Amino acid sequence: MQDDDIHVDLPSQLATENYGDQFSDSSYQIASIELARITGNTTREIYTRPKSKDSFLQREQKLLIELKEWVKSLPEHLRLHPGKLNSKHTVLMHLQFSYCVTLGLRPVLLHLIKRSYAHRMEDMRDETAPVLETLSEACIHAARYSLKLCIEEWTSGSLAIFGYAFPAFIFSSSLVLVASNLLTAGDQSDAASVETAAEMLQILSTSHNLAAKDFHEHLQSVREHLRRYQSDIKNASGDSNTGFALQKRAGSIPPPAHERTLLSSPNLPFEDNPTDGLPPGGYSIHDFTTEMVLESALMQEFLTQSTSEVESLNPSGMSDAFDAAFFWPYDSGLLDS
Repeated sequence: MQDDDIHVDLPSQLATENYGDQFSDSSYQIASIELARITGNTTREIYTRPKSKDSFLQREQKLLIELKEWVKSLPEHLRLHPGKLNSKHTVLMHLQFSYCVTLGLRPVLLHLIKRSYAHRMEDMRDETAPVLETLSEACIHAARYSLKLCIEEWTSGSLAIFGYAFPAFIFSSSLVLVASNLLTAGDQSDAASVETAAEMLQILSTSHNLAAKDFHEHLQSVREHLRRYQSDIKNASGDSNTGFALQKRAGSIPPPAHERTLLSSPNLPFEDNPTDGLPPGGYSIHDFTTEMVLESALMQEFLTQSTSEVESLNPSGMSDAFDAAFFWPYDSGLLDS
């Protein structure tokens, strides 16, 4: 549904301390409506067949800026507070937020995997643009945090058995983490998280959740194809490392926890840069929220660049044509039955 099709105003924001006994808090409805609008923009701008007048990275920048502004606009009682009890509808809204981030950035991850595959086949070194690495790492971290929230909701018994949203969030996050295993930005703990996600989908499927059944079958199929693909690569090259390298850069998304134990003081933030807004070095990679991902130094640099600067960064190998950008080549071995 387009904004032009809606002819009513947003709910009024009344002072809850004065009208709490008569009206429910409208801030949640307003925030949810705005997030739904951004999600609609994502599917229309990123996953559309008609050619856009803006480059791919320009559309990505616009989407991420909208999401960052949405987070900033949230009142305190609608923000997630780690370590504290958050209401179910607040967690659900932040899961939708993480889903929107991964939905928008997922094509970057696919592009890097396709590019790395092509360079591996040609035995060439792959020099990936820093902006693409930043966006792909943001996608991976958003998926990790989203799946972490889903697992917490599952263990607390708050996950809706027959709903569609949670299976969709579980599947979307798992798909990103499975794909990230083809890049060295992936982490060993991701495999355990995906296994837990598959178990959750299977249990929901046996409880007659039709969406979970469909998502579980798709996830298992993707995992099997990727296992077969990695096995073929390993046998052909004799190299046990089938991931494709992403370079580490200062100010990027933090590396896995075992690589950050070298920091001299546990009270210093990542890269000793207090402006990053990231947790201390001793935190697990799963403690980095999606909101924190949007605050990293290189992400901030990308979001504050002018339209012309962003257009110049658009990768030449990344087509704006829908079919070329999002369909995997059939000769890659990943789609073999």
